[in-house]
Amino acid sequence: KSVAGNLGAENLQAKMRDLEAQIRASGGVDKLSALLDSASADLAVCLAAIDALLPKLAVEDLQTQTASVAAAPGQREALLQRALAQLAEFDASAEDTLAEIRHLLPRHGAAAQLMAQIDNCLERYDYTTALSTLEELARHLNDA
Repeated sequence: KSVAGNLGAENLQAKMRDLEAQIRASGGVDKLSALLDSASADLAVCLAAIDALLPKLAVEDLQTQTASVAAAPGQREALLQRALAQLAEFDASAEDTLAEIRHLLPRHGAAAQLMAQIDNCLERYDYTTALSTLEELARHLNDA
């Protein structure tokens, strides 16, 4: 019932509310069966709409990510140099710079794994290891 409401599926939410009320009132099997059939039909419509939307969102996300990564080499290099300098100086603002870099990298693959390692180092305030891992990331990006 609440998920239907969160999704804006008001008809389904109302039917689920009726079904819940009928269950609490120990309604007859015939009444429950009719309510369940009606709610199931609305649920099928909602699920079909979600299924239709997901591939479109995935394609749009991939297009946005690809455009961001493709447009970013010069900006990415400048940010990498800034983050390297910040980490070498144990400057906490490196986290902000690294957040900017993260938006310019693919979300999967070696670069994403190295960024996750850097994040892990920063959580432990291990700037030395974060620096060496960022240097590895920079080499990886230059080779790609």
